[in-house]
Formats: sequence, C-alpha cells, structure tokens
Amino acid sequence: TDKLDVTLGARYSNDERNFNGISDDVTGLLYGVPPGFITGELHESHGHANISYLGTAAYHFTDQIMAYASVASGYKEGVYFGTPAVIPPEWGYTHPESVTTEEGGLKSRFLDNRLQVDAAIYHTDYDNRQTIVALLSDEGITAALANIPKSASTGGDVSVIADVFEGLQLAGTASYIASSVTQPVTEVRGIPVLTSIPVGTVLPQTPKWSYNLSGKYDTPIGNGMVLTAEADYNWIGKSISALGDPNAGYGPLPSLGASLSVSLPSQGWSVMAWGRNLTDSRKLTYGFTDLLFDHEFYVQKPISYGLTLQYQF
Repeated sequence: TDKLDVTLGARYSNDERNFNGISDDVTGLLYGVPPGFITGELHESHGHANISYLGTAAYHFTDQIMAYASVASGYKEGVYFGTPAVIPPEWGYTHPESVTTEEGGLKSRFLDNRLQVDAAIYHTDYDNRQTIVALLSDEGITAALANIPKSASTGGDVSVIADVFEGLQLAGTASYIASSVTQPVTEVRGIPVLTSIPVGTVLPQTPKWSYNLSGKYDTPIGNGMVLTAEADYNWIGKSISALGDPNAGYGPLPSLGASLSVSLPSQGWSVMAWGRNLTDSRKLTYGFTDLLFDHEFYVQKPISYGLTLQYQF
C-alpha cells in the first residue's frame, strides 16, 4: 500500500571445504621430539547446503517517520582453523554457523530533514556459533576454532545526526549488547577447555556498551577552496577475545581523532593534517594465554600524526 511495504526473500547456498595439510616441529626443540615430528595432519572435505530467508514489514506514518520489523536467518559456511597445529584436533572441521534475528526499529527525520533519529532493538539466536576457544591439552595451552552449540544476544542502538547550521554537522551513536552462552561447553573435539564455559558466559567481541561522537564543519575560504575541520571520539567497552581463557579480557578502548583539511573541489586536490589516538591511550586490544601459560596481549597504537595529499585525476 502507500504506507505499508512488505519484503520477502530467500537465498540458497552450497559450499564445499577441502583441507590437506601437515604441521610439524622442524627442529624438534619445541616439543622435545625428533626433528620433523608431525604435530598435526588432516586430509578431508565437507559440504553443506543452506536456505536463508528474510521477511520485512515497514510502515510509513509520514514522509519523515517510518517503523519496521524484520525476521531473518543467516548462514556462515564451515571452515578449518588454518594455523599451525600443536595437536591434531586443532585442525578439525568447524561446522557451519546459523543465526536467526528478529529486529524492530524506527527511522525519522525532523526540522526540515536537519535532524535524523534512528533506533533499533534486536534479538539473535546462534546455532553452532564459530568461536575461538582456549584448550588445555597434554602439550600445554592451545586454542581452536570451535562450535558453541547454543548462544544468543539481545541489543539495541540509537543514532542521531543533526545539521546544526550551514556547514556544521554533529552526530552520535550508542549501542548496547547483552550476549551469553546458553548451553555449556566443556570440550572441543575431545580436548577439555582451559577454564569452564558455563551458561551465561559473555560471547567474544561483544562489548556491552559502545558509543561514538563526531563533528564536522565546512566553510568556504575563497577562490573556490573549502576548509574542513573534523573530530571524533570513539569508546568501546570491555570484551573478551576468546572463550575459556582467563587472560582474554581487553578494553575499554577510548580513541580521539581530529583532522583539518583544505580542498579545491573544482581542481580535485586536497591536503589534510590529521591526528589519531590523541590521548595516547594504551589500553589492551586483545589478550590470550600462550603455550607457556604466560599472558600475551596487544595494546592500542600510540598517538600518531600525519599529512595526506590527494589529487583526483
């Protein structure tokens, strides 16, 4: 109808994965074995077919306000964990991941389209979510890509974009995610997990809160040139890099950036001075326990400055 839009869709996919590989200890020094000792070997293939669907209904209250609801399924093909294998089960096949998501939201514009406000809430159920899991084998700590049988996440986000006056735009986004394992995991292909993964464990790479604030100002400075100033602040809450690893935590991650540029659009050139991580934050961006039970981690890139020259032919 004039106010109601309905969309239905489906997609068929078929994939096949093949793996042929050998991992060995070339010198024998890592495990105290003869040189060339094979630590992992796998030769196999797997194939899967899937049909995913999408259903969306959108209702236009006015030309500026629209509400929508959708339900969709998704599919991620099976995969092999292609890193050097410490133990043979690391290379085992990780089965396809399936998701089902229900979402509802609102999209709106006000003040002669100078203010845009969008919001959404959603719930996702995962079957066989592909996730890195820390394991404790006879050779020590290792990790493998594994299927988490059941897990879920519920969240929402809101974004606001405002054209305050000519040349100045301010924007902000915020999101919330509550994720959890809904079926416990005790082992992966026969190898026990490093630490327990009970029901309620938060999923990796799903920070509870995150937000972004940004501003941009454009102004002509004569002879067809434009001066542009931009700044943005991004904050990502605490998260984990893998399941079953007590050293997998990282964050929160703050980041402040800014730039100042001069451009001549009619001639296709611009010059920009920029800075990233201006507060020189050194928070952890990834963490894990290594083979020798040590805590390994990465940190944010330090403060950096630069100058970019661009010319479009």
